[in-house]
This record gives sequence, C-alpha cells and structure tokens, in this order.
Amino acid sequence: MVASGQMQFTNGGWCMHDEASPSYVDMIDQTSLGHRLITQEFGVGALPRVTAQHDPFGHSSTQANLLSSQLAGFEGVFFGRIDYQDRNLRNNQTSLETMWRASSSTGSSGQTWADAHDGYGPPGFLCFDELACGGNNLVQDDPNVDQYNVDFMVNQTVAFAQQLSLNYRPDNTTGAYHLLFMMGSDFQYVAAQGAYMNMDKLIKYVNLGTATHGVNMFYSTPAEYTDARLAADVTWPIKTDDYMPYCDG
Repeated sequence: MVASGQMQFTNGGWCMHDEASPSYVDMIDQTSLGHRLITQEFGVGALPRVTAQHDPFGHSSTQANLLSSQLAGFEGVFFGRIDYQDRNLRNNQTSLETMWRASSSTGSSGQTWADAHDGYGPPGFLCFDELACGGNNLVQDDPNVDQYNVDFMVNQTVAFAQQLSLNYRPDNTTGAYHLLFMMGSDFQYVAAQGAYMNMDKLIKYVNLGTATHGVNMFYSTPAEYTDARLAADVTWPIKTDDYMPYCDG
C-alpha cells in the first residue's frame, strides 16, 4: 500500500508534540525517532513530505524553521489552533494559507507552505463516524424511503465549499482551485466501513452535478493537496515569526 501510494504518512514523528513547552532537543528527538522507524520498515521513499500539527496550543517559529521546512524534508505544514483574533483577521484577508518564513536568518531557504484550518474534523452534517456521531448522518439514496436526502446532502456540501472558498481562495487566483475538506477527528474511523460508504455516495452524487454547481470531489491526502496548492499560480502572503500567544475564545 505504501509503495503504490495508497497509504501515505503525515508528520511521522513518534507523536505530535506541543510547540511551547518541550525543549528543542525533545522536539528533534521524537521526530527523528518516528522517521527512523518509517525508514527502517518502509524505506526512505515513505518518509512524509508534509506534517500535521493540529492540536498544539500555538505554533512556534522553531517548528516552522527547523521541523517543518526543507531542513526536515517537509513541504507543507497543517495546523488547527491559532489565536481566535488572528483567525478572524486572516479569514477576512484570505491569509489562512501562507508561505511561512519563520527565521530571519534562513529566509526563503527555510520557508514552508502553511495551512491553518479551523479545526481538523468534518462539518457536522458530514460527520459519518459511528463513534463520534452515532452513525446517524447518512447519505440515503433510496428514493423509496422517507429519509431520502441526496439533494439535501449535495446542496449542503456545495454550500460548504462555497463558504470555504471565501476564506481559502486567494484573491489573485483565477479559474479552478482546490479546497480541503477535513474528514476525520479524534478517535474516529473505529468502524471505517460505514464512513467510507457514505463518502463514496457523497462523492458520486456531488460529481453528478458538477456541470451545474462547479464542485468536483475526490479522495486526497495532505501531501497531494499541498502539491496542488504549490502548483497554483498564486503569490502567497508571507508569514514571519510564530503563532503565539494562543487564545481560543
């Protein structure tokens, strides 16, 4: 699965470390430990090209410059927690995705493309997980039952994509562009088959109407999304220093 690209590692450290309280050595060591294991078991080609630091409470320039940059082999970093005031400002400025140039000494040679998503789970109506959502959100495509909801689910999904584009489509972008739907969260995919059955249906029915509403859905990965964003003809806003202090409300 790794060799064929069906399975990709993201982050690849022993854990997803905090960025404010650990020592620099601890951050390096736990990342190296995880990457060493991946290399031993799957080869150098399996090493992750992107990292996801979704849950630390604020993000440090050390992480960006040394652990998320080309120095560590990462081309992109995804995270979920930044100060709510910073997020509100970036929502209005379409600057949640940036080129993070965290070190004044390394400059562009140590920069990393960075994506600050609002959390890392799906929108409530697309939470198909049995444990987190009780398996109650279903794409019901049998027109003979009262719960038939294909039109509703498609319309909700298209509306969510349109809203997402207001915050993540750079102002200087023209034509088609990519958006990322986060489709998992803490302790999800315990019963993965049901989640994938619903996602399969959602993709099918959304794409039947692409010519009308302009949204085309497909399975992807953080690495593939990063590739698509970096390939776009976009002048990314530059972010320097860190994402601290952090306050969630």
